[in-house]
Amino acid sequence: MFSRENPIYGRKVFFLNPTLAINKFIVEKLRDLEYESYCIDDYRDAKPILRKSEDAICFINIDDQLSIREWFNFIKSFETDPTLQSIFIGVLSTRARKSDKETFIMNTKLPGGFVVLNGHLEDTLKNLIGILNINGAKGKRKFIRLDCPYRTDINGYVASGSKLYSFRLISISSQGFICVAPLDMAFLFKPKTLLKNVSLTVERINVIFSTVVVNVQLNANACIVIMLMTKGTSAEVKSIIKKYIFKVLDSQYKAFYTSAMKDMEDYSRLKTSEVFDFDTESKEGDKKAKENGDVSAEDSKNIKKDDSGVETIEEEKQPSVVEKVDEEKKDQVEGSEIKETETDKDSDDKQSSSEKNDASTEKNKKNEKVAENSSSNDNEKLPENDKKSS
Repeated sequence: MFSRENPIYGRKVFFLNPTLAINKFIVEKLRDLEYESYCIDDYRDAKPILRKSEDAICFINIDDQLSIREWFNFIKSFETDPTLQSIFIGVLSTRARKSDKETFIMNTKLPGGFVVLNGHLEDTLKNLIGILNINGAKGKRKFIRLDCPYRTDINGYVASGSKLYSFRLISISSQGFICVAPLDMAFLFKPKTLLKNVSLTVERINVIFSTVVVNVQLNANACIVIMLMTKGTSAEVKSIIKKYIFKVLDSQYKAFYTSAMKDMEDYSRLKTSEVFDFDTESKEGDKKAKENGDVSAEDSKNIKKDDSGVETIEEEKQPSVVEKVDEEKKDQVEGSEIKETETDKDSDDKQSSSEKNDASTEKNKKNEKVAENSSSNDNEKLPENDKKSS
């Protein structure tokens, strides 16, 4: 169950599969504003980390790494996993269609909303900050604190007279710290005392500032002191401390997910009976599922049983691009053949007609010759007959 009540220490903010702009700009700006934000590059590392971070907020960039359909199934899986049901999910995208956005909003639980990345980073940052504040990302704390009781790469010192006293830090933030000092240093730490020239060695960097003692607790072996930096502390000092804090926190998460078992779940098939329409890119997931022998919800509509009761999937056969090209070529060839046949027929008809005309002309000429011959013969015979009669 989601709880929008602000937890005391706030909520960790994760960006899964972040773009370069989110990684370098958004996350850094949120850290400057004291939001505990992290990046998770690989979706297979997400669930192990989120199980360790109860009530965290996770914004997921769905534009790559998985198809939109697979990201949808990935988010839906949180609803059925008791160890992940408390995670607040939000979606980020620059390429999702309006229909995809509506599908996510209507069919998944998104307390973090669906944020369209329009390229204006300042607007995106403002939008995300509003979502984080609504969901209590900061909680009741104002600053991010690092517990560091056993770290040796950070140490504290305070000068008094000609002596330099050292102390060990228990926790630190960009505004102050809690430290443990020997009992012989108790005289230095009196409530509301201003201490000048307090220095910290952060890895190999030394920073100097002034502090005010807020509280002191004495026990048998040591004194525990709470100190806050004065308002005059430079932004550079605070930035050095803040970068150190997140460097350590990032390394802790990296060490954890490197050793943890990765999420090897196949999100290419939908595990519900519902059918959702996504763009053509998302259908790659169905292709993978069919190759693995899985049946998606879309295929379930075409499942039929034969006489033996065995279930089979009837698929509509769509002609491939090659087949379409072949058919077009075939149509073109057939068309050209028809045209050629018609042309040949026309030429044959013309030729036969010409031959007929030639034959007719030749026949007429013969008839004319025969007529002439007969006429001449008659003329030649006529005088002989006349002679006989005479």
